[in-house]
Amino acid sequence: MATAKTATPQPTFEAPKTGRRYEAGIFPIYDRTYNQTANGSWPNDPQRVIEIIEGSEEQPTGNGKTARMVDLKDGSNSAYTKNQKKAKLEALKPKFAELEERHEFQSYQLVRSGESLSPDTSWTGDLLESLLQLQAKKDAFKEVARQAKEKIELEKEKQKQEKQENILKYGLSGEPILNHKGHEHDFQGHANAQPVVEIDGQNISLHPDSHVPYIDEPELSDYHGMLLIDYKSMAAEWRKEHGLDEQSIEELNKERTADGRNEIDYQQLFRQKDIDEDSFPEWPEDARKIDELE
Repeated sequence: MATAKTATPQPTFEAPKTGRRYEAGIFPIYDRTYNQTANGSWPNDPQRVIEIIEGSEEQPTGNGKTARMVDLKDGSNSAYTKNQKKAKLEALKPKFAELEERHEFQSYQLVRSGESLSPDTSWTGDLLESLLQLQAKKDAFKEVARQAKEKIELEKEKQKQEKQENILKYGLSGEPILNHKGHEHDFQGHANAQPVVEIDGQNISLHPDSHVPYIDEPELSDYHGMLLIDYKSMAAEWRKEHGLDEQSIEELNKERTADGRNEIDYQQLFRQKDIDEDSFPEWPEDARKIDELE
């Protein structure tokens, strides 16, 4: 008795949002290609990984179409444009199209030869292997990109948490952090120069027209939009009210040194006084918001 021939498993064209589209063991060639691609040598920078897989911007390909391109850092050339090449997902598209054409041609061969009334649309042999390899690469690329995006989001959340913890950590010290990236002469004669970049953990930005500095923390600070000059005035009043102004600290340190104790600075005094957020001032009536400036 003849043994029934086992039908070749057929591929699916339902691409998964993430991960594999086939369970392990159904198509060994898919398994090998997926694992080799996913576990390949990828840069440590997740943003760079995304650019390699998905591209960074649309660029002309020379045939009237556009493609997602990725810069090459090694100075090598591409058939599309110097020092750029197609992103990996984009580069797979013509390979899929070519394979579909080959499959369609082969499907109708039996009809053209008079051996069948309908085309054989099944995938077998070399065509099936080529398709599975392309699908594995596509699925692996998408999964690697997803993991890279997840890393970026986690890092953003971590930075946001750290930022939130540092905002007003020591109250309203009023001490700005200066921009030391350039030299002093860099700020001379440049209307858009920004000598102050942060104050009490809050970002400082300049108004694009007036160049007036203001607190720029829309998500994390109750003082978002306040002019820096008004914030400094408010902070000075708050420090004086809580005995944290320079004069109070100077007088306290005179007493401490007279008793043989070490001097104390603003942050140490702030911690000793155990001042909480409830003491932080409300927005002063005379404090202006940056969008109120004419």
